[in-house]
Parts: sequence; C-alpha cells; structure tokens
Amino acid sequence: MSHSQREIDEDGKLSTPEVILGLPLETRESHLDTLRTLVNEIGASLMFQYTLMLLPGTALYTDEARNKYQYNVKYRMLPTAFGQYREEPCFEIEEVAPGHKDLSYKDYLEMREVFFYLHNVNSNAIYRTLVRYIRYLGGDVIDFMLYLMKRRQSMMADDFPNRVVNDYIRDTQEELFDSREALVEFFSDTKNYEELKAGKRGKNLAHTYRSYVLLHAKEWAVYVTNCFRDYIFKKYANQEEVTEVVEAIVTHILVQAECQYLYFSKRSSIPERESALKAELAYDIPSVFMSNISGDRRPILKKEKVVYRYYMREDAIKYIQSFPDDQRLIDLALIVLRMDQNYLLPVFRRDEGAQQDSLAGKALLNPDFSPLKHNP
Repeated sequence: MSHSQREIDEDGKLSTPEVILGLPLETRESHLDTLRTLVNEIGASLMFQYTLMLLPGTALYTDEARNKYQYNVKYRMLPTAFGQYREEPCFEIEEVAPGHKDLSYKDYLEMREVFFYLHNVNSNAIYRTLVRYIRYLGGDVIDFMLYLMKRRQSMMADDFPNRVVNDYIRDTQEELFDSREALVEFFSDTKNYEELKAGKRGKNLAHTYRSYVLLHAKEWAVYVTNCFRDYIFKKYANQEEVTEVVEAIVTHILVQAECQYLYFSKRSSIPERESALKAELAYDIPSVFMSNISGDRRPILKKEKVVYRYYMREDAIKYIQSFPDDQRLIDLALIVLRMDQNYLLPVFRRDEGAQQDSLAGKALLNPDFSPLKHNP
C-alpha cells in the first residue's frame, strides 16, 4: 500500500482512506494502531473517520449483536437532511454507536479529537513536510497528534486552538440524542429548527471545523509549529542539524499559512505570482520531502540555503474573488473545500534568481539511512 501511496503522490493526487470508529471489539489502542498504520506506514493523505452506524438488515443491527457488544446507542440527524413537507418538519435520522463495552464514550470523544488533528494537520498539505520529517526520524505521527491534544488542554480558554477544539467536541456531543423521539422533539421546536435553517446545527462537523481552522490558518499554524518544535527538541536535544531542519520546516509552513489566511480573509491582498511572499530556508525542505517517506526511500538532508516564492494559483484567486464581498467566510471556506481541495494550497517555487550558484535541490536517495538518536 505504501508503494501505491507513492504513485498517488507522484501523480499529484490524494488518497482518501476511511476508518470507522466504534466497530465491535475495537479499543482505544486498536483504533490508534489503525491510524498509525495509515499515517506512519502508508503515508495516507486525506483521511475520513466515521462513527459506526447500525443499519437495518446488517449483522451489527441484530439483537444478538446488541447484546454481545453492548453498544452505546445514540441517534443523530444526517448533515442538512431536514425539510418541511405538508407543513410538518421531517428529519433523516441515523442510529449510531459512539462506543460499546470495549470502547468507552470518553475514549470515543478522545478519538474524535485525535481525528480533528489528523484532519487539520496530516490532511492539510501545508504540513506535509512536518509529518514526513517525523516519519523520516522514525517517529510516530500519531504520538505527535496526542501531544497536540495534551498541549491544547493546557492553553487559555480563549486561545483559538483550545476554543475551536472545545467547540468541536461540544457539537460532537450535542448532535447525539438518546432516542429518535427526543431528536424530533428537539428540532421541531421553532427556535431549534430556525438554527438548522441558519446552518448553526445539523452540519457536517468535520468539514465545518476544517473551514474554521482555514479561516484562522495563521493562529493554527503557530500552535502546531510551536508544538512541533518542542516535541522534536525534547526527543533530539542539542543536535544542530535537527534544529536547523525544524526551523526550515516551520518557516515553510508559516509562509503557506499566511497565504491561506490571506486567501480567505483578505481577498484583495492574496499573494499572486507577481506579488509572491518569499522565505529563505537553510535546507531545501520542499524538494527533499516532496516524495513520500518509506523504508526503501529516504532522502539525504544536505544543508543548502535556498529562497522560495509562495503564492496562490491564478484560477483559485479568480474563483474566490467571484463571490460577493458580503459572503459569509465560513460558507465561503466550505464551498471552496467542496469545489477543489487544490484551491487551498499555495504554490511554492524555488527562486533560482536568488541563488544562481546553488545546486538543483533535488532529493537524493540514501539507502543506508538510520534514524538519528533521540533522548528517551
């Protein structure tokens, strides 16, 4: 599968593996191991996580399965699946199992939070070099996601990373009801139904909160890169190459985050080819980590000062500027997400004019690679 992932990367496409949270016999650790396989071993791109649905006619729906696995049964409305017919509010409802005898509800919520980081770091290509460097060092990307969660929990309540994750977990809990009747009664209330129509409830949480993060791309990037620095430096203290590579990765990410922020929040100041942002890197990080990392494919890190130019694609700029100025930003981000994922990604090109005497910056393959030693 890692070979297939490499071919997908080289073709400029995205893999989209899907995982189901809450399958019978699954535990917190087994779910994390599934994520480790997808991220660490395969290098999957855009991941999706689904809560186990109990569908009529399937083996998992039967009374026998319910008694055996002791599902924590809840009901929720499918995203935006509501309407009024003959003046009666109607809702499409699914029966789900956010936990069972081997996976507590607390563990379920924690795995949902881990997925939040995967969806907004691993699945956002501006963080690709960060993820691949952790894998290059022989590290565990999922362990870093757990570190992000730990650091987030120690932040001030009003700090964006803490606020957005708390809101996501709150909405994850509030979309679940103990019965179909309770759901229908709640959303049939005029006030709550109006919130459905306004998009305040009944939304796809993964897409909605990814959009919120994109609108705050700079704040999110500062949080992620600060955590990345601390995480790597604790494991690889006093190693000059590691320090310089990490700083190059951080710079590369922060400039791209600035492009994403300007793309949504300041549409009149979006970096274009002629007005590109520039950054100097001590290592040619974009080129070195362009390809996926696998056991037989390890790049050599060669110190080489380079300058890169960053800007948004011309068609992406035209598309977002075609919307009215009063378009709600969250709606705009959702539309772009569903239209073309590549619209979100800045273009970065090596500025050859800034270093005429430098090498071409292609990643060399090192068959004798061994991870750097790290502190226990």
